[in-house]
Amino acid sequence: MKNSKKVIVSLSTVCLAVFILSSTVFAQMESYRWKSTFTSTGALKLGISTQYAAGGSYTATDITNGISHWKNATTNLNLSTTSFSNSNVDIMAVSEEQWFNNGWGDDTYAFSQLYDGSFQCNSGITTNYCNSSNSISYAAIYINYEKSTGGLLTSAATKTDRRRGIVAHELGHVFTIHHNGLIGVDSIMKQATFNDNNWVSSPALVDISDINNNY
Repeated sequence: MKNSKKVIVSLSTVCLAVFILSSTVFAQMESYRWKSTFTSTGALKLGISTQYAAGGSYTATDITNGISHWKNATTNLNLSTTSFSNSNVDIMAVSEEQWFNNGWGDDTYAFSQLYDGSFQCNSGITTNYCNSSNSISYAAIYINYEKSTGGLLTSAATKTDRRRGIVAHELGHVFTIHHNGLIGVDSIMKQATFNDNNWVSSPALVDISDINNNY
C-alpha cells in the first residue's frame, strides 16, 4: 500500500544525484516504464505532491519551478500537483542530519526511489532490481535541503538555478530516464551535473526526445 512506501527513514538509496565526473557512456532510458494506467491518455499522467518538499534553501518556488521545467517542455507528460494522499509522486525534504543517519552519503543532493507495487526498484547507487517485466506505480524524490548547491563550478548558473535543476533532474529519473553520458550533448540528466559543461537546468532536446519516444 502507498502508506508503507512513504517512509523517509528507509535505507534504500536510488538514482543518486551524485555530482561527480561520470564515466558512463550512455544509457538514456531504463528498461521499465510506468504502468499502462498512467499512459492511457497518450501521455504519462502523474500527480505530484509538494506538501513536504520545501525546506532549508529549497523554497516552494524552487520546487514548483523545477516541476515547471518539465511542464513547459513539449513532452508527452501530463503533470499536476495534488495532495499527499492522492499523489503518484512525492517530493520530500530531508535534513542533512537525517540524511547522514539514513546512510545516504555526503556527496548526494537528492535521489529518487521508484516502486512496482510494494517492490523497490533500486537499492544503492548501482543496484537496480527492476527490469522490463516491472511497471512503476509510485515514486518518491528525497532532497537533502541543507546540502549547499554553490561553489562547485565557476559557471553562470546560480544556486537557485541549481536547486531547480536538481528537482528537474530527479523528476527525469521518475520518468524512467537514466543518466545521460553522451559527450558534448546538453542534458538535464548529466550525472556529473555541476562538474559538466553540458549540464543544463531545464530539459534539453535529448531529454524531451527520450520522453516522447517512450511515452
